[in-house]
Amino acid sequence: MNEAENIQIEIQGLIKNYIQTLNPIVNLTVETIEFTGKVSEKDIVIPDRLIELNINNISFLEKQEELHNLNNKLNEATLIESDGVLKQIQLDNSDDKENNSFTNFEKLNYLNYLEIEEDKYLLFYLTFTDFEDDTKEVFLNIPHFSFFRYVLGCIFKKCKDLGLNKLLEQNIDDSISSMGRDFINNLINRVCNEEGNENHNLYDELNVISTLNYEGQSISAKLLLIDEKIIEKHVRFVIKFDDVIAYKEHRKIRKLLEMTDDSIYLIGDNKHIYGLGNLRDLYNLKLKSINKVLLIDFLGKFEYKVKEIKIIHNIKDGKTKMDEIVHWFYKENNVLSVKHGKMELVENTFSEIRLKKSLQNIFYEYLSEKENKDTVKIDNKITNIIEVVKCAYSQKHGTIIVITTPEIAETEVERLKEQSIKINVIDTKESSYFRQVVEKITNIDGALYMDIDGHVHAIGVILDGYAKIGEGDSSRGARYNSALRYKNGDGIEGNCVIVVISEDGMIDIIPESEIEKQISELAKQISTLYDEGKFEEALELVTVLQDLNPRRPETFLSKARILVNIDGKLEDSLKAANCAIQLKEDSEQAHYLRSLIYIKLDKIENAVDDLKKGIEIKPTAASYTNLGDALVKLKSNEDAMDAYNNAIKLDEKYIRGYVRKVNLYIEQGEYEKALEVVKPIIGNREHDSFLYAMQGFIYKKLNKDEESIDSYRKAFKEYKNSSNNLTYKSTAFYNNFKIVCKKLLDSASIEGEKIEYQEWIEKCDQKLINNNS
Repeated sequence: MNEAENIQIEIQGLIKNYIQTLNPIVNLTVETIEFTGKVSEKDIVIPDRLIELNINNISFLEKQEELHNLNNKLNEATLIESDGVLKQIQLDNSDDKENNSFTNFEKLNYLNYLEIEEDKYLLFYLTFTDFEDDTKEVFLNIPHFSFFRYVLGCIFKKCKDLGLNKLLEQNIDDSISSMGRDFINNLINRVCNEEGNENHNLYDELNVISTLNYEGQSISAKLLLIDEKIIEKHVRFVIKFDDVIAYKEHRKIRKLLEMTDDSIYLIGDNKHIYGLGNLRDLYNLKLKSINKVLLIDFLGKFEYKVKEIKIIHNIKDGKTKMDEIVHWFYKENNVLSVKHGKMELVENTFSEIRLKKSLQNIFYEYLSEKENKDTVKIDNKITNIIEVVKCAYSQKHGTIIVITTPEIAETEVERLKEQSIKINVIDTKESSYFRQVVEKITNIDGALYMDIDGHVHAIGVILDGYAKIGEGDSSRGARYNSALRYKNGDGIEGNCVIVVISEDGMIDIIPESEIEKQISELAKQISTLYDEGKFEEALELVTVLQDLNPRRPETFLSKARILVNIDGKLEDSLKAANCAIQLKEDSEQAHYLRSLIYIKLDKIENAVDDLKKGIEIKPTAASYTNLGDALVKLKSNEDAMDAYNNAIKLDEKYIRGYVRKVNLYIEQGEYEKALEVVKPIIGNREHDSFLYAMQGFIYKKLNKDEESIDSYRKAFKEYKNSSNNLTYKSTAFYNNFKIVCKKLLDSASIEGEKIEYQEWIEKCDQKLINNNS
């Protein structure tokens, strides 16, 4: 085993251990890429695998900011394929595979590297699946809020600074706790516009506050941290203190936290507490000061969560149908959980998302038939069960809640009447005091037995059942293991959800893990089949995935993406995308995907609407460029140019934005302006064959024949160099290469040059035949 292989194995094991400590259900795959060469060399050969990942330069080996930007792009999907609109040079200079790659909405991608010898690098391309929605959303949309991403960066930084062996010797729990402390302090200071200021470190203060009781009660309250410069504009104070309060006044802050609730927060920054209030002017907060707010949610002794605030809105028609009513609100996304100093990215405390998924997995078919597919009624019933579980969880007593169908509940309660307390059925939906009831009945030993319609049938139920080989965990206690046994009973398996709440706040949802494992495995198989072009087979597995959980938006996104590639299935693809958006309205990926479908259906106005919605949720350079392309089709050239400029503002190195801008100038006959855009970007991309070809085309239009031929010669050189490596080339690549050869052939006077150009034209023709076969 050589050194690179040994490092690969040790790094892979190290990362797995760190991630499993944060969340034990996450799956990791590791791919390594070796690279040798001086980063500063102009003619450096980039490994084929990097080119396949659409990584065309290796500046990330020198600059940390470039590595950060690269990891953002590795998780972006360019969902719209663009047509070449120039008559002679096709304007799709990207690899077709980039635009056609399967968008796996389940995974997170990350790349980093180690220099194992001078000018010899080992690159690690990591793919993670099965993180929870909050973790994925933060990782993808606001990476500097992502503790997961921070940990990955720390692992590689420590390997570089200390050496791999030193890092392997460190205690992982201690290491993660140390990372968490630095992360929380840095994040708070960043939010408060004092990044790098080490004088204000709130982590220790928050820990002390979380330990304090008030009149015998542990803490349950919220602290909103916001940049002092925008407090007056974006905070509506209910109470504002004459004198600010320092964080070292722990007991005073603990007393004030008793005055907070879900709508009124204690307001502070990284230095002081200013009063109590809530957020206002959400539109401008999102527009100008997003990520300048952070929430600390105290949950109990030694326990709190760090959360980001996501501002969203919905639009409803007004009374006259001629106006719109916009309602702005916000939701909380979990960034990091801290419990007794331990950092966690797993919702083993109560998670509405996990419970909702499990209830949908088991009961959606039953409820769909009973409620005649009325999604509002179905969601209301599931929401009601979640409220009951939340109430039971908030009491901090260990208990079990069994949820089945009404028919099974009646049968089972009758069967178990000698080991339970059967009661007159309580309808939790109708009871105005169900919270008090749930508080009382979950105090006693045994399970609370209810049905999916919200009726409680029995309390204090002692569950029976039988154990399966390999199932169970002796370290988890009697409740957990008895729940596992009970779900194996005749008629029970596949027809119930059991929620096990431990005294320490841990929550288990059975049989969540089995179904989620099946879903994860199927999602991987579907991705593989899509990449192999086996769309019909992939579609069959999507149907299986849909049966496992009919309310899972990612399934419908996958279905829509597959159907786009099957002839005659565009309308079906649109229906699937609509379902995904109904299930998750704030999914920018779903809006971008539907915009692609609308463009293929020639419904450009609808595509523009979806692109704008996607940009509102998560603006990217690619999405602005796609918006510009759609606006060009509507002949809204001025708006299209604004979109391309916005793409460039977001990412100055995003080449498609420049190319589309040049193309629009060419369409309008403004060749001098087009040239002004092309020249600077060629200076930064000296080996880009397409840009040279485009420049040659523009010079020709300006009747500058000598400059045009010179540009075409440079394009020919780069096309020839690129064609000699073995990576996949798009149809556009060979069409453009062929056009360049023809231009040079027409102008060549030396016989040897003519023969070479003609040979390459024939090679391109053959490649085009192979690509289309």
